[in-house]
Amino acid sequence: MLSQHHTPIHRSATRRAKACSHHIHHVLCLSHRSKCLRAKASPSVCPVSAQPMQRPCAVRTTRRETGAGVATFTPEDAKAARMMNFRQEFSLEEGRVVIQALTVPLIEQTAELLAVSFVATAAHLAPYASYVRRNIVRYLREHQALAPDAMVLVAVLQPSAEREAAAAGDKDGPGPGSEVAAAAAPPPRGPADAGEAGPPVSPGAGWPPAAVSPGALLSRTRPRVIGSAEVSFRRITRSSQPFLSEPEKCCYMCNMAVSPVFRRRGVATRLLAAAEQVAVEVMAESEMYLHLRFVDKEAAALYERAGFYQQGEHWPIAPLFGIQRMKLMRKDLGY
Repeated sequence: MLSQHHTPIHRSATRRAKACSHHIHHVLCLSHRSKCLRAKASPSVCPVSAQPMQRPCAVRTTRRETGAGVATFTPEDAKAARMMNFRQEFSLEEGRVVIQALTVPLIEQTAELLAVSFVATAAHLAPYASYVRRNIVRYLREHQALAPDAMVLVAVLQPSAEREAAAAGDKDGPGPGSEVAAAAAPPPRGPADAGEAGPPVSPGAGWPPAAVSPGALLSRTRPRVIGSAEVSFRRITRSSQPFLSEPEKCCYMCNMAVSPVFRRRGVATRLLAAAEQVAVEVMAESEMYLHLRFVDKEAAALYERAGFYQQGEHWPIAPLFGIQRMKLMRKDLGY
C-alpha cells in the first residue's frame, strides 16, 4: 500500500523504486510460502466425493535430495501431515459424520455455513452477505494451507444408504421443494448441546433457523458440511481482542459454527473434542483459550460443561470505546 506522506520529487524517485521492489518481493514470498504449504498438504488430502467416504490416504513421506543424501520430513511437516490425516467418526440418524481437516473441495460449503452464521449475528451486514461470503472463501483458502500453525476442522455428513435410496425414490414422489421445507423447519429444542453454533469471530453464538439459505441445507445424496471449527497455534494466524489477549503461544479456538438443522445434537461437542485431541496429541498443548461474547449465554453453558472457566473479561466501559465486551475462557487439557 502506498504511503500517505509526500517527499520532494528529486529525492523520492529512488525511494519509490526501492519500496516498489520490496513490496513485489514481499508479495512473491507470501505467494511462494502459500504454494509450499499447499504442496506439503496435498499428498495427504483425500477429496470428498459423492461416493461413500473411503479410508483416508496414507501419509506419503516426501523426500528431498540434499548434498549429504536423502532428507525426510521435518517435525513441522510431520505435524502438518498428521493434521491433514486426522479423522473421527460418529453417527446421526441421517448418516455417518466424519470430522476431518478442511480440504479444498469443501471450502465453498464451509464458507456458506460461516457466512450465514456471521451475517445472522451482525444484522447490519445482511445487504453485504455475498461480499462477506467471498471474503470468507479467501480466508479459508489461506488458512486451509496453514497447518501446523492453524487447522480448520469440518464435520461432514455422509448420507446413509437408506437415505440415498429414499432420495432416489422421491423422484416419483414429492417435488424438490419438500426437502427444502423439511430441512428448514426448526429443530426440536432441548437442554443438550445448547448454543452449538458460532460466528467466524467469536465461537458459540447461534443464528435463527430463518437465516438458513437453501444452499446451506442438507442434501440427502451427497456429503455436506454441517459444522466447522478452527483452532490456532500461532498468534499470527488469528485476530486479537483489544485489552483482553490470550497468551502469545497457546492453543486458541478461533471460531465454531454448526448448521441450525443439526444444533443440539452433539456436533459442536464433537468438534470441540476433536480440536482438543489435535492440540494434545499433535501439538503437545496443555491448555486451550477462546473469547466469548457476554450475550452468548447458551454458548457459555456449552463451554462450561466442556470444562472451560473464565480467565478474564473486558471492563464494563469497553463499549464506550467501541469494543464489544468479551470473556476470555480457558480450559486445562488434562488428557
